[in-house]
Amino acid sequence: MKKNLYSILGIPKSSDLSEIKKAYYKLAKQYHPDSNPSPNSKQKFEEITEAYEVLSDDSKRKLYDSCGYSDDATENEEQYEGDTFEAKEKTASGGKGFSKKRNRYHDYEEVFQDFDSFFEQKMKQKARPPTRGADIHYILDLEFLESLTDNVQKAIQFERKCLCPQCKGTRAQQGTMPQRCYSCGGSGTILIRNNSAFASTSINEQMCTECDGYGKVVKNKCQICTGQGFITQTVKENIKIPKGVKSDQVLRKESCGNVGEQGGKNGDLFIKLKVKDHPYYSRNGNNILSDCKVSISQAILGGRVKVETIHGCVEIDIPSGTNDGDVKKLSNLGVAKDNSRYRGDHILTFKIQIPTVLTQEQKNIFEQLKLLDCLTEEKPFDTSNLQY
Repeated sequence: MKKNLYSILGIPKSSDLSEIKKAYYKLAKQYHPDSNPSPNSKQKFEEITEAYEVLSDDSKRKLYDSCGYSDDATENEEQYEGDTFEAKEKTASGGKGFSKKRNRYHDYEEVFQDFDSFFEQKMKQKARPPTRGADIHYILDLEFLESLTDNVQKAIQFERKCLCPQCKGTRAQQGTMPQRCYSCGGSGTILIRNNSAFASTSINEQMCTECDGYGKVVKNKCQICTGQGFITQTVKENIKIPKGVKSDQVLRKESCGNVGEQGGKNGDLFIKLKVKDHPYYSRNGNNILSDCKVSISQAILGGRVKVETIHGCVEIDIPSGTNDGDVKKLSNLGVAKDNSRYRGDHILTFKIQIPTVLTQEQKNIFEQLKLLDCLTEEKPFDTSNLQY
C-alpha cells in the first residue's frame, strides 16, 4: 500500500470521527496554501484532504480498513518476498502461479492504486464547472407594414436572471466568503461504495449534498439573493427589426439571456416574430398581393384607377374587357430581396363589383343594354333544310 491515511492525519487507527475531524481541522489550517507559503504546502494539504475524505465517511473507511492494511510495513514486505519465493519454488517444480496469500496482497495493491489514481484526478477537478445560462425565448407581434419598413425598433420587456449586485455571485453576505466544504474537500462530489453479492465492490461518485456540488459552503447567505448568487429582474431591451422580415422568423441577441453559473457565459435572447394580417395586403415570398375593385363599366370599357402599394400610390390602366379574377403585375413594387436593390412585384387581382341597389336611371340603361344583347345575340344554326 502506498499511503497510510491514519499516519497522514497523525492519529491512531482506533480514532473516532470527532478525533478525525479535530486532526483534519488542525492540519488543514496549518498547511492551507493561502496561509502557508511553503512550496510543499499544497501537496500536503491535498494529502490531508484526501485522508479526511476517506476516514470521515464510514463506508469509505470500512472499505479502506478491509483491504488488509497493516501498520507494520515491514511485515507486508516480508510476506510479499515470501510469496515471491514460494511462487518461484512452485514454478521451478512445475507448479502454477502464486500462492493465495500473494494474490490477496496483489488485489490489495490494485485496490489502493485505484484509490490513489481516483483521488489524484478528483483533486484536480473543479466543483461545479462554469455553466452557460439558459436561453430566453420571446414572441414579438409586428404590424404588417412594420415588417416591411426600415429602421423599426420595438421595446420589449421580460424577466431575466441577473448576477446578484450585492454578492456578485459568491452567494455569501457582503464582507464574508464561502468556506471550503469539509464533507467533499472542495471537490463538490463524494464517494459512495456499492456492494453486490454477484459483483465486486464499486465506488461511485455523487454530488455532495452539503454544498450542492459547489465545493464551498456559505454560512452567512447574501440577504439580497438569499444565497442563490442571482436575482430575477424585469428588464427592457430595444430590438431593431430588419426590413422585410417574415412571420416566424427568429432574431437572436447574444448574451442577453439568463446569467451563467460559476462564471459561465450568459444565455442568448431569441425573439420569434409574428406578423399580423393586413386588411388590404398579403405577402407571398417577396411579392405583395392585393385586390383591385373595378366597376362593370370599367371592366367593359377599360379605364384608369389609382392603386395603393407599399411604396406609394400609383395609377394603372384597366384593359377593356377585363374579367373578374384577371391579374396584373406591377413590376419591382414588392419586397426587397435580401436587403438588395432588387424587389419583388405587386400582383393585382381584379374584382368586378356588381351593384345590388340601382337607381331608376341605371335600371333603364341596363334594360337598354339587355335589349341590345338580345338583338346582337347569334341565332342557332337552322338544319331543317339540310339534305342528307
